[in-house]
Amino acid sequence: TQLDRRVALKVPKFDPQQDSEMMERFYREAYAAATLDHPNICPVYDIGQHEGVPFITMAFVDGKPLSKVVRESEKLNPRVVVALVHKIAVALSEAHEKGVIHRDLKPGNIMLNHRNEPIVMDFGLARQVERADDRLTVDGMLIGTPGYMSPEQAEGRKMDHRSDLFSLGSVLYHCATGSPPFEGNHSTVIINRVAQGDTTSCGKLRPTLPAWLSGIIDQLLEKSPDKRPADADELLGQIQTRSYRRTWPIKLLSTIAALFIASVLTW
Repeated sequence: TQLDRRVALKVPKFDPQQDSEMMERFYREAYAAATLDHPNICPVYDIGQHEGVPFITMAFVDGKPLSKVVRESEKLNPRVVVALVHKIAVALSEAHEKGVIHRDLKPGNIMLNHRNEPIVMDFGLARQVERADDRLTVDGMLIGTPGYMSPEQAEGRKMDHRSDLFSLGSVLYHCATGSPPFEGNHSTVIINRVAQGDTTSCGKLRPTLPAWLSGIIDQLLEKSPDKRPADADELLGQIQTRSYRRTWPIKLLSTIAALFIASVLTW
């Protein structure tokens, strides 16, 4: 208040006195996010309690969630999708390098600020990779959002950073086509489709989508983690390589035209 700074306060809906495990998970979000420093990841400033109510103090993002943007626009411009995958991949690379897996990446957990920059939020399900004994994951309890979780997450198998890449693919699929890759009228149906069902290539649903972009999204949605990019850095490399192959003739023609105009003006 002394600096007159706008912040966002996150408070739990559960009773901290009744659910110590959820309380630990709530604070774990702050601990995980506090290890990360990237412009596309929402920073956490502090944790505390006021009159017995715990809270997390984080940056106030002036914007709206990607889920709302997709609902309003249905299908995003391919250039917007490319910008999203690039910046979110860079943010995930930062998190993964620090050993943090998000585990709940979805349009509702990505904010677009007033500059239309994506900000990854809500590391409430984040896990430190080195903590193999994740005692906050109760046996038989599935964590995450069914429509965006990876097959290994849906089946309760061991996860690594490639699970976040699958979720990123689901987010991009939704942005590109206007609907998630896996849908159903019940969470169980969705989970089964994520684990065992196939999805239509986004290139078939939206033929105007650049083939290289559709190919990257399809690769991110591979059932086997080994068939996905090895990490976020490899994904970034593929984006740069494939997009360059697609646009290099235009860039070459632009360069030749610029040189020609320059030579004429000089002559």
